[in-house]
Amino acid sequence: MEKEEIYKELQMTYDELQHYLIDKYGGALYDYFLTPECKSKNKKVGRGMEGLFCHHMDEDKGGNLGNPPQASLQPFEWQKKERLVYCNAIEHLILHMKIAVLRQKDFLRIPDDVERFFTTGGIFMICKSINDMFLHSEISVAWAKRCFEKIENNYQDYIILIKSLLTYIDNCYVGEKNKKAFLEQGAKVHFANCDAEIVGVSTKRDKFLLRMPTGENKAYSRYIAMNQFEYADQVDYVTREMSSGYGEPKFYKKIYDDIVNCDSVSEITNYAEILKVDYRG
Repeated sequence: MEKEEIYKELQMTYDELQHYLIDKYGGALYDYFLTPECKSKNKKVGRGMEGLFCHHMDEDKGGNLGNPPQASLQPFEWQKKERLVYCNAIEHLILHMKIAVLRQKDFLRIPDDVERFFTTGGIFMICKSINDMFLHSEISVAWAKRCFEKIENNYQDYIILIKSLLTYIDNCYVGEKNKKAFLEQGAKVHFANCDAEIVGVSTKRDKFLLRMPTGENKAYSRYIAMNQFEYADQVDYVTREMSSGYGEPKFYKKIYDDIVNCDSVSEITNYAEILKVDYRG
């Protein structure tokens, strides 16, 4: 995918981009699920052999529309062929970045708002998929190989997109940014009846080990202490989520480092400003 087209697509609103992609790839010929009960996906709807993903246009209103249990609870009209659009992996990410901005109703004011910005987690899932494509660049599965071929020269563009999204979030955040991260060894987690000390934090910073007043060590999910997190904690967490996957941890550490150290300042600043096109708060 050419950098110029990425820039062009970012400048479009969510609705404009969907129409652009329909013109580019053609519309869907089949509904996503075979019946209104949404139990079975229509196998004919997939275009993986062309390197394309199917995106539900109404993901800005609903969520996880390709997941049968959740899809069945939402309007079947959102599964109709007229409400589907095709895209490559980078375009799929851009669509979900735009959805996150569309769903944002106000400036971000407290640390929790950073994670809430990602709403249904679509961005995280797409990033994990892209990360694993780059990890397993010698892909043997034909459709997956074709999907990767569409973006194999876009690694740096991908990193810049993620950094631009983080910069957009930073620009929208009006709360205190300068307090040091809470989630560090030695910090005290407050419970109703006691305080416990953090003695270890997982690599993904999604779990930690607490030393209880009794001297016993217990593992907990990060959510047990979310009300104590600072802005730095939440930004680090979402960055790690976007740089994670299902394979070799060292590879995802490289992606994380590439995001954090990305120095394409003018491009990042420009992209972050362009992302405002979908803000309706």
